Amino acid sequence: MKKIILLVSMLIVSNVGFGQFDGGVGTVGCQAISISNPNIVSWAKGIEVKRGFQGTSSTNYASYGKHYMAQGRPDSTTTSAISLGRNGEAIITFDRPIINGQGYDFAVFENGFTPDFLELAFVEVSSDGINYFRFPSTSNISSEAGIDPTLINNLAGKYEVGNGTPFNLDDIDDDANLDKFNIRFVKLIDVNSGVDTDSQGNIIYDASSGGPSTGFDLTGVCVLNGGEPYLISSFEGMLSQTNTFEIVSSTNGVVDANGNYHKDYINNGVVFEALGLYGGSFAIGFGLSNLTTTTDSYYESSANMGLEGPDSVYLNAYYSDYAGTAEHNIIRMDDNSAFMPMGVYVSNSMSTYNYNTTSLPANCYLKMVAYGYDENGDTTGTSSIYLADKRNGLNMNVKDWTYLNLSSLGECSKVLIKLESNDDGGYGMNPPSYFCSDNFVINVSSGIPDLPMNISTLAATNISTNSATINGDFFEGNQTITEKGFQYKLSNQSVWEDIVINEGETSYMLTNLLSDTNYVYRAFATSSTSTLYGVEMSFKTLYDASINSINANEISMNLYPNPSSGVFNINIEGLSSGADIIISDLSGRIVKKQSINGRVNSIMVDLSSSKKGVYFVKIITEKTTTSRKLIIF
Repeated sequence: MKKIILLVSMLIVSNVGFGQFDGGVGTVGCQAISISNPNIVSWAKGIEVKRGFQGTSSTNYASYGKHYMAQGRPDSTTTSAISLGRNGEAIITFDRPIINGQGYDFAVFENGFTPDFLELAFVEVSSDGINYFRFPSTSNISSEAGIDPTLINNLAGKYEVGNGTPFNLDDIDDDANLDKFNIRFVKLIDVNSGVDTDSQGNIIYDASSGGPSTGFDLTGVCVLNGGEPYLISSFEGMLSQTNTFEIVSSTNGVVDANGNYHKDYINNGVVFEALGLYGGSFAIGFGLSNLTTTTDSYYESSANMGLEGPDSVYLNAYYSDYAGTAEHNIIRMDDNSAFMPMGVYVSNSMSTYNYNTTSLPANCYLKMVAYGYDENGDTTGTSSIYLADKRNGLNMNVKDWTYLNLSSLGECSKVLIKLESNDDGGYGMNPPSYFCSDNFVINVSSGIPDLPMNISTLAATNISTNSATINGDFFEGNQTITEKGFQYKLSNQSVWEDIVINEGETSYMLTNLLSDTNYVYRAFATSSTSTLYGVEMSFKTLYDASINSINANEISMNLYPNPSSGVFNINIEGLSSGADIIISDLSGRIVKKQSINGRVNSIMVDLSSSKKGVYFVKIITEKTTTSRKLIIF
């Protein structure tokens, strides 16, 4: 028993030192996804980053890069990235759901400098923004000095800049809390080199660095298999000048019977209402902004820019709990139809952020609450997020764009956003009740994406004189396969014989076949609506000398290609014992001689160094000689 354990241990240890997975960019079999890959359907739309420290003993956070540098299609430079810091996190959203299709479903890009200087990250996915599921990972790297891509699997950052690490949702176990046809969020978590472990318990090492650019440097995330795009209001092009803002007033609003002014900011069919009270002099509700340079503005985001980056347009908003019965901060469809809100990015205004930093008392908070209402005015659901929180020793104050998940609101006729705080002076809350928002997302999909069932017939294996294993690939898409299997027949017959296999099986061994005989087969699968067939493929069983002994003296030989450039194949049938192959020219000079045994039915010969002309190929056994003419050109 001790010897067996020692042998297994030696095998495990030796396995660590050798490449198990694909290598770096440019090597044979590399699985990297280039930024120019034609299968990419979209790129990251929004990113929320929680920075980590510049090192395990540092109290300074990583600070290199901005969120927008990892949104959209990246370039091939190493400078356009955002650094997560040690164990920092990034949550990425998209303009459509990622779906579990065929092959890889999405890819993560990092600014790796060389194949031996890689910074890695764990990858998790979620369909609801609450439950996240991590890809099982492997790292057999033994030190930071021995980084090798062939020892890494399912960790982001495996390849050099401009090339992404692909991920297949099939690698994650099925779970009731994960809808693989509706992945809305991808989370990246920087690997703490020398501390964190992979799924097998191995310590992970990467190219650990320090300073502002510590940790995983995210440059982009692409979608390879995506569902129907969302409807997104991003407000671009709604302001004609830069570094400015707009709110409702008596000059741009429409007056009502009460002397109040209304203005609807409409983007992509979605209305964001603004209301000007007291003759338009008191603006509440939504407005537009692309301010980037002020230090204490009600109308500038604390992120100092829109979600898409500098000069991009976003919404500013004011919530007044003194507006009486006049509703404001209302979001609805232009045609007042029902809709399914998915989420929106929010931040403090600059002035609100500054107040929260310097004046919000301990044990106080500022909270945003979104309410959904149906056509009857009944609440469909709520969702909330803290813009600042100093309770229980916390010191949280939202500065960068943060995602507010609205899927809990369900189907709505309108969404209403309010602010709440327990920092109240008796005349309403003390924090400036301004906030900013960008990229309001609505789900317009009718349901599960239309993924067709796909059936593939694969090559036969384990072919013998009387048996063969036939194989297939059965992808059911969003349908349900009720029956699957194979059909096969003799190549000269027209009637198929059906074979049904069980769920989870993809192959079947045919037995009691005729030797030296051609068969045709195909995979099939049936759903509630149709039956699909894979392409027809064929195989030939091996020759059985014991069955065909009556023809033992007959040998068939074919040469192909013929004429040939010098490299050709000899196909032999009927050979039951050893033989000699002799190739000679017209003068009878032997140019090649080779002995073969009775199990050989095909060999390749290389005469490319011989002169052009006519040659004779002979197979000589104890009982017969077979000859064919070969032309080399």
